[in-house]
Amino acid sequence: MSEERADERVDERVDAVELAGAVDVVGAYLDGWRRADQDAVLATLAPDCTVVEGHGPVYRGVDRVRQWLDAWFSPGNTVDAWEITSVTAGPMPADPAPRPDDAGPAGGPEPAAGVGTGTVPDAADGGGPVLGVALEWRFTCTYGGNRTTFDGATVARVRAGRIVHLREYQTSGDLYDWTGTWRT
Repeated sequence: MSEERADERVDERVDAVELAGAVDVVGAYLDGWRRADQDAVLATLAPDCTVVEGHGPVYRGVDRVRQWLDAWFSPGNTVDAWEITSVTAGPMPADPAPRPDDAGPAGGPEPAAGVGTGTVPDAADGGGPVLGVALEWRFTCTYGGNRTTFDGATVARVRAGRIVHLREYQTSGDLYDWTGTWRT
């Protein structure tokens, strides 16, 4: 390998401290939910973030996320438990493949800088490496008087210490060991 190419690879590396910081930011987001601390949740998000819930809603920007939190945390709604069962993190390309939820609706807001656009802003603009964090979890909440528990996953992209994109996935049924037939 040429010396020049080796230097490029060193520059591309993301150190363990940066990765741990990205995991901590996503952990702080979840902890804010656990404590019903809306300001703590919002403090983890980039101003132009996108948050996608597992059942479909997409929230673009911190103002829309704030509206969602206000509605979600109405009296009687609680996050009763959010247990993280696994975590992984690593660097992501500057231009992850565009997704429909990143692009914004026709006439809607543009995607967050560095998300599906092929660009990452300069450090002065909050740029830097885009770090990916994936978590698996078990979630229990009381919403509208109904208590529910399900397994799910969060996939997040973190840049400059803030979440620029977070997408949640949830199971649609109870997990079970398959023994030759499917449950219906």
